[in-house]
Amino acid sequence: MGQIARSAVSLQFWGIDLDPDELTAALGHAPSREAKRGQVIRHPGGREQVMKRGVWDLRYGVPDSTEVEYKIDHSLALLTADISVWRRLTARYTPRVACRLFLDEANEGFSLSPSASKALSDRNLPIDLDIYASTDSGDEPSWPARSEE
Repeated sequence: MGQIARSAVSLQFWGIDLDPDELTAALGHAPSREAKRGQVIRHPGGREQVMKRGVWDLRYGVPDSTEVEYKIDHSLALLTADISVWRRLTARYTPRVACRLFLDEANEGFSLSPSASKALSDRNLPIDLDIYASTDSGDEPSWPARSEE
């Protein structure tokens, strides 16, 4: 199995009453993208969207070949280590670690070490994998994902 050609990782919280400033204060770092419920978001190409839920989204740069686990570890290292804060936030909002995987070959993959799995579990963070085959356009999907609008 070869390594994933490119990936993008983002840590997200979603919620009807989500206030991005509250999460920024609690987690200790500003998000890459944020929106409150009812806010109008402009997408590339000019499409506008009214957010049905609030979002706080911390992204690790652009899609590249850096290992997925490093991206997760780096993102978590930017944020509070206080597990009680994570438990409080994940009980109130819908969290996820979104991993977008862009394959060049049919058999590419990655592993998470026990320590990375434990870090996600301790924080009550699920990991979502979106996999794009080499026949896909290669462009990262627009933000936010349609399922999260």
